[in-house]
Amino acid sequence: MKKNVLIFILLFPYISYSQLITQTIRGKVIDKASNEALVGAMVFLPQTSPMLGTATDEQGNFRIEKVPVGRHLLKVKFVGYEDFAIPELQVNAGKEVILTIELTESLKEMDAVTVLAETSKSQPLNEMIAISGRTFSVEETQRYAAAFNDPLRMAASYAGVIAASEANNQIIIRGNSPVGLLWRLEGIDIPNPNHFASEGSAGGGISMLSAQVLANSDFMTSAFPAEYGNAISGAFDLKLRKGNNEKREITTQISVIGLDIAVESPLSKNKNASFLINYRYSTLGLVSKVVTLRSGLITFQDLSFNLHLPTKTLGSFTIFGLGGISQQFVQAVADSARWKQNGSLRNQRSYDYQMGVIGFTHTYNFRTNTYLKTMLALSDGGNQFIEKRYNNRYELFENRNNRYFEHRITFSAMLNHKFNAKSTWRSGFFLKNIGYDLLNRSRPAENQPLRDNLLEKNRAMLWQLYSQWKYRINEAITFQTGLHFLYFGLNQKYTLEPRASLRYEISPQHAITLGYGLHAQHHPIGTYFANVRASDRSINQANINLDFTKSHHFVLGYDWVMNENWRSKIETYHQSLFNVPINPNPTSTFSILNQLSGFVTDSLVNKGKGRNYGLEWTLERFFSNNYYFLFSSSLYESKYTTADGKERNTRFNGKFAHSLTTGKEWLLNKNRQVHTLGINLRIVYTGGFRYTPINLEASRRAGREVGFADKVNEAQLPDYFRTDLRLSWKKDKQNYSRTFAIDIQNLTNRENVFRLYYDNSIKDINTEYQFPFLPYFLYKVDF
Repeated sequence: MKKNVLIFILLFPYISYSQLITQTIRGKVIDKASNEALVGAMVFLPQTSPMLGTATDEQGNFRIEKVPVGRHLLKVKFVGYEDFAIPELQVNAGKEVILTIELTESLKEMDAVTVLAETSKSQPLNEMIAISGRTFSVEETQRYAAAFNDPLRMAASYAGVIAASEANNQIIIRGNSPVGLLWRLEGIDIPNPNHFASEGSAGGGISMLSAQVLANSDFMTSAFPAEYGNAISGAFDLKLRKGNNEKREITTQISVIGLDIAVESPLSKNKNASFLINYRYSTLGLVSKVVTLRSGLITFQDLSFNLHLPTKTLGSFTIFGLGGISQQFVQAVADSARWKQNGSLRNQRSYDYQMGVIGFTHTYNFRTNTYLKTMLALSDGGNQFIEKRYNNRYELFENRNNRYFEHRITFSAMLNHKFNAKSTWRSGFFLKNIGYDLLNRSRPAENQPLRDNLLEKNRAMLWQLYSQWKYRINEAITFQTGLHFLYFGLNQKYTLEPRASLRYEISPQHAITLGYGLHAQHHPIGTYFANVRASDRSINQANINLDFTKSHHFVLGYDWVMNENWRSKIETYHQSLFNVPINPNPTSTFSILNQLSGFVTDSLVNKGKGRNYGLEWTLERFFSNNYYFLFSSSLYESKYTTADGKERNTRFNGKFAHSLTTGKEWLLNKNRQVHTLGINLRIVYTGGFRYTPINLEASRRAGREVGFADKVNEAQLPDYFRTDLRLSWKKDKQNYSRTFAIDIQNLTNRENVFRLYYDNSIKDINTEYQFPFLPYFLYKVDF
């Protein structure tokens, strides 16, 4: 009897584990600088009882089975490398957790002793990013209230980032136009990956990339490394998740937006190959029953995939793709009485946007601390907008026709070599063959014929070369430097851009960072080909020789790691923009720095200037003990100068932006089920954007909006305030999990002003508001 009791006591923990819902954590551990597999690294969960763990095999792979569902602390230790930790790693019943863990070699020479320093939880994936950058996880896009699984909407919680509008996901980074943002996917620069995007823009209504296919990625707001170019405000470096190479897994999701389904599976059980594919179809008809949308019928669909093909001797191959189409249609109203109330009702509008990219990558490790990555991508993106208008005889005639398409062929290569623990060098290039098909056609008046303001179809080359070097002088000081070369074959313009950064760790808790970069960007292609009418009535392409817009970025930062979960970060920055296209007429106040999207049909010269400067503070508690906290605060100025030499506010100069994002989870184990209840809150408070006061009397005389020419951007919209809420419930059972969530945007139903405009139908100034109270429902199943 005593013997049986003793056996029961010894086996009780394992009997309890057998009754729990469990899942597998597996993956690979590699050197962050060289991509070499690390053999014998210890991977373990120190807070489980008994402690679960394993060591990596000859390929650097590890596997931990029978991990209870929930959140866990995962640690990795390896001799001669800094410790690595993932706090609160989420383990669900419906999906295996597959990780790629990158360790940083220590500068200490130690014999069989692990290094105590631990990799920062906010450290970017790209080791060359030293300042004004951070990594974001897919879980964050799913957790943040009213982020709708969208990286851009999630980024609006970060310091220095402001949403341009609730109707789309464009973001203002440190006072810059949204046009200055770079999109990169799997190492390749891609067209705008958002539905309902305008020509020349970097955002849209909804992201084409589903959260089901994204992996952890990087986001940068200033002074980014030399490998990133042709951007002046920020960069998203997105990564796709590899499919499960051992078992098939499926995720289905239905929401107010539409239906989403993802499938991942091994291609061959013996070759480690896998695929991941996601399809999403949506119609926003349900949303229009809850809130009046600014557009009529709206539909979209998208497809993304990632095919991973590793080999034993030839390296690793990847084929990935993303494509989406979206349409908007607004029907005209054949009722002249209603036209008097709202003149836009006589206009019929159709808008189509499409984007697609397919890429091929090959990564080869030379086993000498060197790897080569080559990439080839074909991409296409653009939109068409057609407006028809009823005349007084109720006949529809074409009023406007805009077409903007780019077709790219991109070839890229990157060589990375790790000399030793101190020194890493990386160089590469991008060769882009850009085709363009552009049309801007409009009718000056109802009784006049259509006129082509722009009509062009051809190709041009864009060359980018870069080289960068990271040197760890000692344990406390890391220095990086690099050069980026940019050449635009359309007009033979080129620029050489130096980059540099320095990080000084005063102690394990305190660090000072410095960063500088010269950054340049070419303009939307249509701007170069605008047909400008000269004083002698001749038409010419006056903008064909426009140079790049350029910008000096200076950043100073201070990091304080308060403990393993809390972090405070302060950054101050100054951005000096020059070579900015402006109208050469001294009476004009036009600058391209105020553009949200589109291309310009005016004559422009590179004689404008701008400056953005400010102070940012981030206080963050990483997810631990079932709750997280992120507070960001920004004080900034955004100015521009035109031909008259006068400095004015840009339209984006709201002067301040504050946000609070927080959330908590509660776990309940019951009847072999794990229930997780979550509540997430986001509060945003920003200064209103600038606008030019409307001259009401002049507008009435002209029959259109006329602003005070001597008061450009002197008026300011009311401050913007919004509260978002997310409630979620997740149930895990063996081999599957399901989630139900409700997101409420603008919980308090505050009337935030979107714009003031002159309404000729009422001969007065009218107000357009942002979205009111807007609920969003989601149901997801993983199995």
